[in-house]
Formats: sequence, structure tokens, C-alpha cells
Amino acid sequence: LKLYESIHDKKGSATTLNNLGTFYSDLGQNKKALNYLKKSLQIKEEYSDPQDLAIAYNNLANVYGLINDRKNELVYFQKALDIREKLNDEQGVAATISDMSDIYFNEGQIEKALELNYQCLNFYRYLFRLQLLLHRY
Repeated sequence: LKLYESIHDKKGSATTLNNLGTFYSDLGQNKKALNYLKKSLQIKEEYSDPQDLAIAYNNLANVYGLINDRKNELVYFQKALDIREKLNDEQGVAATISDMSDIYFNEGQIEKALELNYQCLNFYRYLFRLQLLLHRY
């Protein structure tokens, strides 16, 4: 991290901070994980790589989920989803919708969970058909 900071490599610094955040999350040190992930996000917002921002939002959502902060978990999943939709990242959209569906299901909001599951299923059907076509040719 110090090396990336010394050469003013923002992307390298942000990636390292993100990796530290996920590392601490894996260790169950979620407060520390959030600290590193938020620092990573601040840097990523400066250089504005949308794919990196979506990953940062997704990682923050996952850690908020681990500490049962459903409000922030949904906020950050929604931010990731918005970016992934703009990028036409069908796989990322489907995965994020699936994560959000799980939250609503666990919170007892079955109708919302089902709605998101149907959206997710449609994305996966589309991706599966696309894979079949690619394997044919």
C-alpha cells in the first residue's frame, strides 16, 4: 500500500485497500473491513472506473450484511446494480439482484423477493442461451 501511495498510483492503492477490507471481513473483523473498504471507495470515486465502483459498492454491501445493517446493505447493492445496469453487465446485474432478493426474503418481504428472483431468472436464462449459442459456433 505504501508503495502505491508513494508513486501516486490511485488504482493500486484502492485495489490494495479493497483487498485488505475483504481480508479483514474474512477474519470477522468487520469494523476494520468497513474502514478499509470505505477508504478504497473514496479513491475509486476519484478516478471513476465504473466497474471498480460497482465492486466497491458490492463489497461494502456484503460487509454491512455481515453486521446485519440491512439498510446500508441494500443501499450499496442498489448502487452496484445501477452501475452494472448502465454497463450492460448482465452477469453482475443478475448476481446483485439475487443478493438483494435474499435480503428481502430473509426480512419476510416475500413478494419483493419473488419479483427480484423472476428478474434474476430471466437474466440467467438469457445468459444460458447465449452460452449455448457460443458453444454451437
